[in-house]
Amino acid sequence: MPEAYCQAIDGIEAALEVGSCGHAAASGELVIAEDLSQHPYWRDYQAIALAAGLHACRSLPFKDDNGEVLGTFGIYYTLPTRPSAADIALVTEFTRLAGLAVQFSATTVS
Repeated sequence: MPEAYCQAIDGIEAALEVGSCGHAAASGELVIAEDLSQHPYWRDYQAIALAAGLHACRSLPFKDDNGEVLGTFGIYYTLPTRPSAADIALVTEFTRLAGLAVQFSATTVS
């Protein structure tokens, strides 16, 4: 990710309708933004994203065994696009593995 974009979004609190990852973290649901210039969750961040060359995003939350969101995977694209069912299945598996890894790490550090 471009450094200017990372700095611009650093510290933004996750909430409903706040970008793809913010909404995914707050709702616990998959978010697909096929075109950031048109998606309502990106209304406050469209200029920043487009300036960074980002035009589409999907975000999936990863969760613990109790269903609590631990984080999100945000996947960005340089062109407007919609993921295939296979793309979503693959990232869903990544989120399952990430949730397990975070939980394992937390139990070994404690």
